[in-house]
Amino acid sequence: MDLTKVEIAGPCRITFGGIDLGHTLDGVELTVDRQTAGVFVDRYGDSPVDYVMTGTIAKAKFKLAQWDDRQWDTALPEGQNTDTATLDQTGFGTDAGYSLRGDAKQLVIHPLKYANGDLSHDVTLYLAVNTGTVTLPYKVKDQLVTEVEMEALVSEAYGAQRRLGHIGYAATS
Repeated sequence: MDLTKVEIAGPCRITFGGIDLGHTLDGVELTVDRQTAGVFVDRYGDSPVDYVMTGTIAKAKFKLAQWDDRQWDTALPEGQNTDTATLDQTGFGTDAGYSLRGDAKQLVIHPLKYANGDLSHDVTLYLAVNTGTVTLPYKVKDQLVTEVEMEALVSEAYGAQRRLGHIGYAATS
């Protein structure tokens, strides 16, 4: 047992496609949903003799506390984004069949309590895109934030045990 390994995560810096997304509110939540199928034989009935992986769904959920083009481009990647000196605009709504894969980028979550060189707790999703509902709380007492739910898409860049992402140093092979 090692009590020095008991920690509180603290705030994080989130980059998407290498661009810092700015401040967040209420932290970041990573979920990795491992999906399996049981393997059975008649002799043991409903008792599984093995489990076989059928897929993995990795998601990072967070609220962007800043209001600018980076947040909108991340939350609504399929929209027509116009950024000029006089006009900042992000559209929403597109034709059925639009593929989000072309909008997917690397998402990195870096806990700020670790120096930039210490990437041991970083989470990297190789190809991530917002798949969640975008809700804006236009309310008298609520802060205006954009909730984003980034989901990892399969990448074939790193091999069979690293299709979606990793925790820790990026240079580890």
